[in-house]
Amino acid sequence: MKKLEVKNKALKLRRIGHSYSEISTLCHITKSTAQVWTHAVEITAEGKKRILIIRDSGRKKAGMVHHAKKIQTEVDAREWARKKVSSVTFTPTLMQIVLACIYYCEGGKDTRSGLIFTNSDPIMMKSFVSMLEQSFGVERKTMKIGMHLHSYHNEDIMKKFWSNLLGFQSSQFNKTFWKKESGITIREGYKGCVNVRVGGAIRARRVVALAQEVLSKI
Repeated sequence: MKKLEVKNKALKLRRIGHSYSEISTLCHITKSTAQVWTHAVEITAEGKKRILIIRDSGRKKAGMVHHAKKIQTEVDAREWARKKVSSVTFTPTLMQIVLACIYYCEGGKDTRSGLIFTNSDPIMMKSFVSMLEQSFGVERKTMKIGMHLHSYHNEDIMKKFWSNLLGFQSSQFNKTFWKKESGITIREGYKGCVNVRVGGAIRARRVVALAQEVLSKI
């Protein structure tokens, strides 16, 4: 096919809404050549619709590919983490170190009142209470819990959730704090923010000191 015929074919394809990549493939020319030849072509109304459909389809495909890659990296990360943790023995000392480090990030710094650990992540709260019991010998029945809820929360339901998760009795709950809000934005699955309190200034100071000592060595 002569160059003029190829160019005319490219112009026709562009006019009816083919992309530069499609023109490059169908006319056996480079994409840059297709763009130079056809960039000034007036595309028909139907052609413009076709381009929009192709672009939308391309975005959806790219989104699906990106999502699939994200899922795979998460699966790989969990498998990597499992292998790392499988070789670790969670001795009381190691649990004390882990507890101290997360407390140093999220816990109250005024140790005069004991330990006050606040978080909204159920896994974090459950782990903290468990490590406090196993590594420091603190009985759960001596701990207190306070809930910080939004207006859309049902207090009884949230109390039941945290009670079952942490193994607390209803008598261990302090008065619920209701957060003030300018508007109601409901966060699906959000169980509110809670704090677990346990007295003992000496223990609290040891926890903070342990975190500082460990972090200073890294």
